[in-house]
Amino acid sequence: MANNQWYSNKELFEKIVELQQEMQETRAIIRRYNNLYEKVYNVQERVKKIEAETEGKKELERSIREWGGWIFGLVTLIILIYTTFN
Repeated sequence: MANNQWYSNKELFEKIVELQQEMQETRAIIRRYNNLYEKVYNVQERVKKIEAETEGKKELERSIREWGGWIFGLVTLIILIYTTFN
């Protein structure tokens, strides 16, 4: 039965060593991928935060534009009433 072996012990050992090297390379690639994924996630979070801040500023500017005239008119009315009765 020993003659029916597909690979010799030496060939099996070489294949095992080769496989171990490939697995080390695969682990290194996966580690780099995980680090890259984490960096991309962090950048996405920063972009979302910046977009939210920008949207908040735009909303504040819009509110000031919309209500600024009313506030100015109210202040002007109060000043006119005050100067009229004094």
